[in-house]
Amino acid sequence: GDSRPINTVDDRKTILESIRYIDEVVTFSKDSELEKCVMNSEASIMVVGSDYKGKRVIGSQYVDEVKFLLTTKKRRK
Repeated sequence: GDSRPINTVDDRKTILESIRYIDEVVTFSKDSELEKCVMNSEASIMVVGSDYKGKRVIGSQYVDEVKFLLTTKKRRK
């Protein structure tokens, strides 16, 4: 929607980079950039939002497993 994203890409990247279990956070603007990044990463697991269940996950053919992170559509007031 018009009010999304709530946080800037740099803010989201900073938050994710602060998690010690995350090795790298990469941003992209085109599907082809994402696919190339996943292909070159040699990652074994890809984590995406649960809103992608049942949909095409770009780059999933280059990983062993796709995990879906629970996301909610409700906003807190």
